[in-house]
Parts: sequence; C-alpha cells; structure tokens
Amino acid sequence: MHSSSSLTNHHTWLPISAGLVAVVLWAVSFVAIKFALSEMQPITMIWLRILLGSLTVAVVAWRDGKRCLPVVSGDLPKLGAASLIGVVVHQELQANGMMTTTATVSSWLSALAPVLIVVLAWLALGERLLPFQL
Repeated sequence: MHSSSSLTNHHTWLPISAGLVAVVLWAVSFVAIKFALSEMQPITMIWLRILLGSLTVAVVAWRDGKRCLPVVSGDLPKLGAASLIGVVVHQELQANGMMTTTATVSSWLSALAPVLIVVLAWLALGERLLPFQL
C-alpha cells in the first residue's frame, strides 16, 4: 500500500526525470548531427530527419487513433508554410551552422532561439512582454 507522500513523490520526480532525459537527448543530438554531417550532405540528413519524424508522428497518431490532417482544409497552406519555415529552414540553418562551428556553439545558438522568438513576437506582432516573462 502506498502512502500519499510516496504517490506525491512519484508525481514530482517523473516529470523532472522526463525533462532531464529530454535535455540529455537534445544535447546528444548536436553531437550526432555533427557526426552525421561528416558522413553525408546536409540536405540528405535534413530529409532523413523529416522522414523519420513524420513516420514517428504518423505511427503514434495511428496507434492512438488521432487525425493527422487539420479539420479545416483552408489551414493546409498555413501549416505547409509553417512547416517549411519551422522544419526545413530551421534544419538547413542548423546543419550549415554545424558545418562551420562546433556542436557546443551550435547548441548555444539553438538554446538562445526562444529569446529571438520573443523579440520578433514583440516587434512583428506587438505582443506585450510582462516583467516576469522577461
């Protein structure tokens, strides 16, 4: 029989552990990308990553019985443009960056991307930034 404190501890350490695993895998991916780029062209690596990611999402969605396409067909062009910028262009920039610098520098640049996103949202969209958000 579990006490409520052991149940609470389980609910505390599980998300923290999952977060730490995600950070470690993210960090290792920069080393893996650097290694992959020594063996193949950036465009090959990019399309292989897109293929693997798409297959993974499709299998998970199929297994869970989720729809893979948006409900409103008018959203397809917007999703296509967002995917092109968010996936293809991002990975192209990352691959080219990895070819000209170290995995460490590339990871720092990638980690600072949210700062750029906040600044662009403020400038382009007029989003308000509250002190606690900064």
